Amino acid sequence: RINARTRQCEKFPLQEPFRRVEVPLNATFYGEAYVGSSSVSGAGVLVNIWGGETTRGRYSGSWTSVGCVPVTDSYVSTSGFVHWTFFDVTLGISDPNVFIPPTQCPTA
Repeated sequence: RINARTRQCEKFPLQEPFRRVEVPLNATFYGEAYVGSSSVSGAGVLVNIWGGETTRGRYSGSWTSVGCVPVTDSYVSTSGFVHWTFFDVTLGISDPNVFIPPTQCPTA
């Protein structure tokens, strides 16, 4: 974690393994639904809803039926609950350098 004001770095181990925002290969298809409305043209987005279990918890999420763009993603484990909602998604990473820690941060 980097303190934006002081630029000091703090490094600590993750409490959960990294979880990708994707439909896992072993996911169960729960169905499809519209976010918004299907009654008015252009007022909704059709999503596919997927979910399942991992060795540490349960997950569910929705992705657009066209393009598989993430809309929501939730994960419940013994250590807590996380829910993401995605807005204005741009596919790809325009500047991968944002993932490189500043030089003042200690190495792994």
